[in-house]
Amino acid sequence: LSQHRRDAANAHYETNLRFLEVAGDLRSQGVSYHQLGVIAQDKQRYAEAESNYRKALNIKLKFGDKRSAARTYHNLGVTAQLQRRFAQAESNYRVALDILVEFSDRPGTGDVYHQLGALAHDQDRYAEAEANYRKALDIHLESGDRQRVARTYHNLGRATRDQQRYTEAQASFRKALDIHLDFGDRHSAAGTYLELGTVARNQRRYPEAEGSYRKALDTFLEFGDRYGTQWPCL
Repeated sequence: LSQHRRDAANAHYETNLRFLEVAGDLRSQGVSYHQLGVIAQDKQRYAEAESNYRKALNIKLKFGDKRSAARTYHNLGVTAQLQRRFAQAESNYRVALDILVEFSDRPGTGDVYHQLGALAHDQDRYAEAEANYRKALDIHLESGDRQRVARTYHNLGRATRDQQRYTEAQASFRKALDIHLDFGDRHSAAGTYLELGTVARNQRRYPEAEGSYRKALDTFLEFGDRYGTQWPCL
């Protein structure tokens, strides 16, 4: 899954799930259902993703595993958000956040603040989005999780770009890109090159924009990511 080989990942998790069913290990099935939900969500099969997340959630709650349930509530929020069911998405995020605060899970709360930022962003509430991204960024910088830091810098760049603060946006995207490349995460780097291209285009720096778009396109094609190649030009 970390290599974006979704079909292979799906096959492994389904095989794992069959073994767990035979063994009668219900608790571990919750993890597999969650991961199958991640893959279905990644492939834009949202009804399937939601079904798997709910199976995972029911198992986790049955065994009183609230901390793990928070992660599934979070992902149910993401699936609802992707279908523009914003009220439902926020409700799930708030449940996840309450549990994570209860368990003093700072990195987890950072993830939820990040997603609350994305939710506000989807509704064009840019100042609110930026505020939540900055909360997430502070938490991730505190915990030293550079990959989460990169993801939040990327989205902070989007929020400032949409407020036409292009210099700030470019600086955030560059920080995200440096971390992606440092970790060898070329797929995430492609998404950031795409955004850098848009910033350059909006500033009428067309050769620079084209160069960034081509870097993004080449990487998406290499990974066979047909969704990335059709990314909307915002």
